[in-house]
Amino acid sequence: MCIRDSLETEWENAHSVEDQSVQNAVNIKTLFALQAYRAKTGSYPGSLSQLLPEDLGRVPVDIFSNDHLKYFKTRKGFKLYSIGSNQTDDGGNGRMQGSDDLVIEFP
Repeated sequence: MCIRDSLETEWENAHSVEDQSVQNAVNIKTLFALQAYRAKTGSYPGSLSQLLPEDLGRVPVDIFSNDHLKYFKTRKGFKLYSIGSNQTDDGGNGRMQGSDDLVIEFP
């Protein structure tokens, strides 16, 4: 591998780490908005669009898909996730081999 290829690989890795950090920040901001909504209403919303506008300002976007974050209300809480840099929706199963979905499950 030549130095140029090595530098390009390092640049791509750094960019991927940055994208994951940015997406994690969006996910955490959304987590706080979901918790605030629950504190006000007693339950989690059926969709992220119910958080608008006072909680988030707009529906949060997954930078890896250019679409809305995945959100599912569960019996006891919710699952919120980004499809991750592999751009494959693994159903929010961050433990599955090859999955890099960025998942927040509560509780």
